[in-house]
Amino acid sequence: MRPGLDYVHATLLQGTAALNCAAGIIGGAAGKARDTELIGIDIAKNATAAVLTIAGLADSSGAAASWMINGLTSADMEVLVPYPLLNEFGAFTFTPSVAGVIWVFTRPYIGP
Repeated sequence: MRPGLDYVHATLLQGTAALNCAAGIIGGAAGKARDTELIGIDIAKNATAAVLTIAGLADSSGAAASWMINGLTSADMEVLVPYPLLNEFGAFTFTPSVAGVIWVFTRPYIGP
């Protein structure tokens, strides 16, 4: 059984290439489906609005789908999901459009 207050990994995304995520750790080896929970995202305001593309999700037909989150030039953008978002379809991959302005909060999925 998991404790009530689990830790999360906070990762500042550097570069603009796709970053793998395995068991809640961004960077390095590719993960697999059902190994990571997404807790939230913070995109700092920037002169060029940053975009974060998250792969590893599915649409209603079961096909692969990506979630694009747009930042702002006037204010920080925070995305906090009400419950941890599980990568049920495939490994999470995070692709930032601007380096050094996007924080992603993840943790490994332990199971029910």
